[in-house]
Amino acid sequence: MTNSSTPNCGIVFVATGADHYFFLAQQAARSVKRHSPSIPIDLFSDKPRDSDAFDKVHVLDDAWVRSKIDAIKASRFDRTLYLDSDLIVLADISDVFTVLDRFDIALTHDPVRNTHFGVYWKTPLPNSFPTMNGGVIAIRKSDATKEFLDDWKQAVQDFGTGRDQPTLRELLWAGDLRIATLPEEYNMLWPEVMRGWKIGRFSAPRIIHAPMFHRNFRLYSKLANPVSERVGRLMPRLELFLAADQELAHRAGREPYRPDRYESYRLALRVGAYLPRRALQRLKRLMDKSGRSA
Repeated sequence: MTNSSTPNCGIVFVATGADHYFFLAQQAARSVKRHSPSIPIDLFSDKPRDSDAFDKVHVLDDAWVRSKIDAIKASRFDRTLYLDSDLIVLADISDVFTVLDRFDIALTHDPVRNTHFGVYWKTPLPNSFPTMNGGVIAIRKSDATKEFLDDWKQAVQDFGTGRDQPTLRELLWAGDLRIATLPEEYNMLWPEVMRGWKIGRFSAPRIIHAPMFHRNFRLYSKLANPVSERVGRLMPRLELFLAADQELAHRAGREPYRPDRYESYRLALRVGAYLPRRALQRLKRLMDKSGRSA
């Protein structure tokens, strides 16, 4: 695995405009440090900022709505992981840098692909090559990726909507970059899908990405645990997914948590998950045997 403690690997955040973006960037950066303390973290902003959440703060010369493209290009790291500010990291994510041993860029699919602002930029593309989300991007510095970032910036400006994902999709399609698709747990925008996941079988989310952190900033900025508010009744399941994740347990030098069937089914019922008839019958037998109720 790539040694993320070296300056060659690092994380970049961007906070421009309203001060609440700076608050969110600090919150997100501190969530990274809780789980991956050796990864250096830089902030790019439209004015000088002072915060112990970042190793370095860079002032952008000409900030605009998609300054993240400039920040990624100007990153001092050979391998950069760009993260949006409206997210919380739940576990060690340093393994993302290892993907860049073999690929130029790594992203997750965007779950909201049938959007009101359009799915195309210039060229209709097959739905089987979906839109990528621009909130979590790992990229390796090279001449090819620098050219890609220049093209992306120009394309976003030409598109004129302020949206960056339709152009990102088309440039990835037309280009020669080697693309790694990260699984959804590295950029989970809709944690509700965990209702149908089986604890101990599905990997745990590493990142909860919640645009409502800034859309409803007055609420979420006051909370000690904004993830709990976002996830709601799924929070116990999220905690068990993290405990039961084999890869996280291996890196931590512990045995993964293994829930019994009764606990898995009971938690599923509490959050309104669909259970097949046979599973419900098995749950009833377990409850009858234990004298407990759902």
